[in-house]
Amino acid sequence: AAGLADRGAIRVGLRADLLRVRLLKETPLPLAVWVKGNRVA
Repeated sequence: AAGLADRGAIRVGLRADLLRVRLLKETPLPLAVWVKGNRVA
């Protein structure tokens, strides 16, 4: 519906934006961020 066909799954050919988190009690704590397959944080 939003025209973002390259997102929503982990597959070859898709954008590869990922956010790795850990829960600290009930709060998500970001551990790592990847944009277009490259780690940026």
